Amino acid sequence: MSETELKFAKRAIAKIAEMGGADTRLVLDYLKLFSSKEQPLSLEQTFEILCEVEEFWKTYPAEIWQKAVQKLLANKVSGSLKTPLLNHDLLIDEMELLADFERDDEPHEPVRQATKPDPLPKFVPPTAEQKAQAAQHLQAMKQVCSRQRKAYPND
Repeated sequence: MSETELKFAKRAIAKIAEMGGADTRLVLDYLKLFSSKEQPLSLEQTFEILCEVEEFWKTYPAEIWQKAVQKLLANKVSGSLKTPLLNHDLLIDEMELLADFERDDEPHEPVRQATKPDPLPKFVPPTAEQKAQAAQHLQAMKQVCSRQRKAYPND
């Protein structure tokens, strides 16, 4: 192991230790989504992903992050998630969906229907406002990731 690899290994281990608790297993399982037998993660890539994940922890409540990762892991098991992942877009999308769901705190009255309800559409395209919010959020996450890379440049 080279000196650079050793440096990133130590940083990655320290980052995982900071996360601690039950989330450690989720972080490790999430990391696995970025690699394959043919394309394993380097220690530098592992460290970068961990830094990015740490930023998600600061942005989203733990419960949302945990549910989003568990959903991705379930999708991997079911075969609906193609790996290796190249970015965090799916995780961000899932966290945003969960956060939006939790923000919807208006009480819902049960609806009694005498007739069969119309089937729901399979896909409802996002509104322009939702697209703009998603674009802003993605840009902010990219800036955070960029700052992390600058804080720990390659030697």
